[in-house]
Amino acid sequence: MKVTILIVEDDAVIAHDFQRSLAVRGHAVAGILRTGEDAVAFCETARPDLIIMDIGLAGAMDGITAAERILEKHDVPVLYVSANSDESTFARAMETGPWGFLVKPLQDASITTTIDIILKRLEAELNLKRSEEKFRRFFNDDLTGDFIAAPDGTILDCNPAFLKLYGIPSPDDATGASITRFFADRTEWRGLVERLHENRILENYETASIRENGERIHVVVNLSADIDARGGITEIKGYLYDITRRTTMENELRAALAEREVLLKEIHHRVKNNFQVTSSLINLQAKHIADRDARDKLDHIRNQLHSMALAHTIAYESSRPSSPNAGTLIRQISENHSGACSRRSIDISISVDDEHHLSLDQAIPCALIINELIENAATHAFIGRETGAIHISLTAEDEDYLLIVEDNGIGMPGPASESFDAGFGMQLVVLIVNQLGGCLRITSPREGGARFEIRFPIAPALTPP
Repeated sequence: MKVTILIVEDDAVIAHDFQRSLAVRGHAVAGILRTGEDAVAFCETARPDLIIMDIGLAGAMDGITAAERILEKHDVPVLYVSANSDESTFARAMETGPWGFLVKPLQDASITTTIDIILKRLEAELNLKRSEEKFRRFFNDDLTGDFIAAPDGTILDCNPAFLKLYGIPSPDDATGASITRFFADRTEWRGLVERLHENRILENYETASIRENGERIHVVVNLSADIDARGGITEIKGYLYDITRRTTMENELRAALAEREVLLKEIHHRVKNNFQVTSSLINLQAKHIADRDARDKLDHIRNQLHSMALAHTIAYESSRPSSPNAGTLIRQISENHSGACSRRSIDISISVDDEHHLSLDQAIPCALIINELIENAATHAFIGRETGAIHISLTAEDEDYLLIVEDNGIGMPGPASESFDAGFGMQLVVLIVNQLGGCLRITSPREGGARFEIRFPIAPALTPP
């Protein structure tokens, strides 16, 4: 470390010998002065890194008095040099806090070694000072409320943001006070200190706080503890920030969600009730119709309503109401037909991954398609047979879903395509497939039966990333 040194020595030979020794070490000499008065005047306009001060100087002011005057205004290291080492002189010199004291006559090694020791100490203190200044700038400029407290909660220091957060006029009004005055529960600080004993760090602790004017706010507190060799806490550094607005918005959102939940329950109840009323009206009407074919058509309509109601119920009860689970929907529609099919020994099996979901706009159309195809197979595919099987599957292929309903029945009458002369049920399936933006492919495998393949786009919000 190269520094600028002021030599205050009234003996020209000794002064120039000092200058020579310093030059060999690469240090610059700011000047050579003979009196204490000149040294005080010099330091009014210049700031050396180190002063070598002879105690016995020409003039009325000795070196100790000169050092006292300089140190009143400037924090400059002083190295005393004196031919007089009596106890009273040494005691006076020590009161000024010198960085060294050398007794004449001197050797080159003694002065250069002493200066090297002083410079090492000076370098360490300068680094510490720069670090402290950097910390202080960060501390003062930080937008969060920073503070340093003793374990008992006494505030040792705080930054402007802390004062602003709590409406404190000045640092003097905060330092020396207890941090507990800002906690809604004043016993809370003790519990935080106990947790710091265990972990040394406490992160993102939310609590209620009180400003100077009594206003209640919500803050997030982060703390870290300085621990001594015996494991005791010496200081606690912390920062906190106001989350009152966020907390208020969260509470308002919770209230809105609770209100929405009540409304959804009411809507769900009314929709289910309307489905049930419509189904009951169909049942009542069917009892007054003698024609079997007409009653079957009413039963078919009732099953369609029930499939729509299932889609609605599954969407409502799902953890993802906007995208009901496809597997649950298909299973429940199949179970709805299983009773009638079991009486005729028709087995219904399904293959669907639970990870597949439908959008709300897809759920009811898919429910109607599956209902129609199951009823179509149960009615027409197993004529003249006592047993049969229907299999339903849903898979994802790229950006499309592929829904397949197939049976092992007697097969399709005539050409296997969507253009065949279909009844109303199949016409409805074609219309709904078009509504989904999909396409329908019908085949009759060689081994028999019929296979209906419906391909439609996965809703954008449900497309895997």
